[in-house]
Amino acid sequence: MTEQEAWDDPEMKVILILSGYARDLGEGKDFETTTYKTAEQIVKLFAIPDVSPSALEFKAALTLLRDLADIQNGAPLVTLEDEWKEIMDSTYDFLEKHEG
Repeated sequence: MTEQEAWDDPEMKVILILSGYARDLGEGKDFETTTYKTAEQIVKLFAIPDVSPSALEFKAALTLLRDLADIQNGAPLVTLEDEWKEIMDSTYDFLEKHEG
């Protein structure tokens, strides 16, 4: 298993986080700071995002809005015509689905 594969596996990720904690303490790093950093990593690893339908729809709307803003304020639209059409199609699909 490569290091990247280990970081992608949640069980191995816990082991890597805890081994880093033990290494940092063994190197004499501050106990409180090291413990806090490790706790943050573990909480982040096991945090379950809000996956309610409204949260997912809101995230999709934000993504579409960000895509539109980025493409509008980026290179001239002529050079990004295919990407612009794809974003616009996705935007209209989203609107049709969610506007009563």
